[in-house]
Amino acid sequence: MDIKGLREQMANMDESQRRVFLEKMDRELDQYIDGLESNSSRYVDGWYEDSWEKEMEDHPFFATSASQKDSEMSPLMQGIQDLKYSPEENSPEELAINYKEDGNYGFRFKKYRIAICAYSEGLKYSKELPELRATLLNNRASAHFYLGNYRSSLMDARLAVKTDPSHLKALIRGAKCASELSRYEESMEFCDKVLSLFPGHEEIRALRSKVLTKKSEKERNERKKALHLKKEKTDFDSLMKEIKTRGIQLSFSKRKDPEDCSLEDLVPVHPYAPQAQRVHLREGSLIWPLIFVYPEFHQSDFIQEFSEEDLFRDHINAVFDPQAEPPPWDSQNHYLPSEVQAFFKVAERDSIVKIETGKQSLKDVLCDKRFCVVDGLPEIIILSRKSEFYMEYIKKVYK
Repeated sequence: MDIKGLREQMANMDESQRRVFLEKMDRELDQYIDGLESNSSRYVDGWYEDSWEKEMEDHPFFATSASQKDSEMSPLMQGIQDLKYSPEENSPEELAINYKEDGNYGFRFKKYRIAICAYSEGLKYSKELPELRATLLNNRASAHFYLGNYRSSLMDARLAVKTDPSHLKALIRGAKCASELSRYEESMEFCDKVLSLFPGHEEIRALRSKVLTKKSEKERNERKKALHLKKEKTDFDSLMKEIKTRGIQLSFSKRKDPEDCSLEDLVPVHPYAPQAQRVHLREGSLIWPLIFVYPEFHQSDFIQEFSEEDLFRDHINAVFDPQAEPPPWDSQNHYLPSEVQAFFKVAERDSIVKIETGKQSLKDVLCDKRFCVVDGLPEIIILSRKSEFYMEYIKKVYK
């Protein structure tokens, strides 16, 4: 293509001749696309399923490689780019229309990101063209919508309606986007604007009804959540009051200051107690989850509910029932109620304290200033006096 000749030819055209010339180019593009559809294996919009992107790239209207700095632009592409995109050859309105058409082609073939870029370029030249600007904004909103960019789509729909308050497509797009974003009040406002202009619009009437139902559900769920949070706060305050009254020490691996803890922090997170429930009050008594650990075998037993009033001996008898089979790891049957002893670890020290299992309750241990509940789960060490491991362990940590 003779670029210089094209420029001279365009310069000698009046406004109507230039528009006819550009329309001719558009018709040639349509013929190009129609020619592709005569083949058999087609993409749904007229391109080969396995090469439609390349076919689009081969045509100068859709080519993206022209923007690459190191690529040599063909005379055909250079001429078309000058005719369609040069500010010297086109008025702002023509440029905005050209980019809109490019965006529409990209949109048609589901190249939504390319369409967004084209519409964005067109918007640069449409500041003094409100009707065209509203169309470009709405089209870009549609492209964003099909990419799932609902927030960006809603922003463009708002701008389109601000530019043209009666733009039906923008109003509908805004209603749908706001609904997707659970902005039900705004969605209903868009619907009401459509219905004020087009009272018989059944799609929007149905959408408004659906949005109203979702809005009611959301408000109901928010009320339930607020009541739940209020109850949770009351339960937490009561629980912490009882814990503090007893002088029980708490520490949390995720928090430096125990005063900042919440009910969630009191739910134990322990590899041996994945289903543990947090400490709770029952008839004025604290009910704790608790874990017996057996350092000799690296084993443990988790107790879901251990009342602070319970003696340790009662739970030890239940865990090591002489009438039941011994645990599989206790092959020598050393862990019998009469032979085991319980200890707790001293907070922040490598030492342990013996528990008088027949006399002491969990409350006695919890209130001991040397004991600390870590991450909501009291931990008790269990050893057997019949085991050789017992003396080795005691020598190391019993002080």
